[in-house]
Amino acid sequence: DGQDDPSDIPKLICRIKKEKAAMVVGRRVHRNSSTFYRFFSSVFNFFIRLATNLKIRDINASMKIVKTEYLSRIFLYAGNYRFIPLLLHTSGFKVVEENVNHRERIAGESKYALSKVIEGFWDFVTILFLIRNDRSPLRFFGSVGFCLGAPGVGICIYVSFLRFFYGNIQSRYPLLLLGILLILSGTQLFCTGLLAELMVYLRLEKTFFRDSVQIRK
Repeated sequence: DGQDDPSDIPKLICRIKKEKAAMVVGRRVHRNSSTFYRFFSSVFNFFIRLATNLKIRDINASMKIVKTEYLSRIFLYAGNYRFIPLLLHTSGFKVVEENVNHRERIAGESKYALSKVIEGFWDFVTILFLIRNDRSPLRFFGSVGFCLGAPGVGICIYVSFLRFFYGNIQSRYPLLLLGILLILSGTQLFCTGLLAELMVYLRLEKTFFRDSVQIRK
């Protein structure tokens, strides 16, 4: 579409060498995009900075330079290519930002729509979950399961109290069903966390033994 300026490439290369960074992101300071695009992009970048320590103000900029040796160390699939700077940052690599020129579109039409915003949001939620819980998923699933199961247990105790001391549950059948549903949901989430924890353990165990064999060789 001609919006990215090729003359900025040497400046980005110079910056990535000077900072000894894994990646440099070109920040579009004066953006020639629609108000719709700029608004959702600003919100998107704000939440990324809020939820992570990555101080990049234009993570979805199209002009980026990344060293191959670092790119090969992260796993890309589905739509998480949008978050390469974040993936590199959370892996301990340095990511910097450099101002670039953003020109008027000279060809084609923008494919950016509300559906892209929704897709980007769910991809971000997935990345955030994997970053924070990749080694111990039981903490996440167990915590959510406890928050659901504990009120369910309390509700069932309350209904049981009515039954034993008053001889009936005084039309609390919907409440009883809610309590049972919460307990089942909490138990299911806890079991999901256990299975995920087992998968992580098997993955790390396999990696450990593979690395041990390589070291012995």
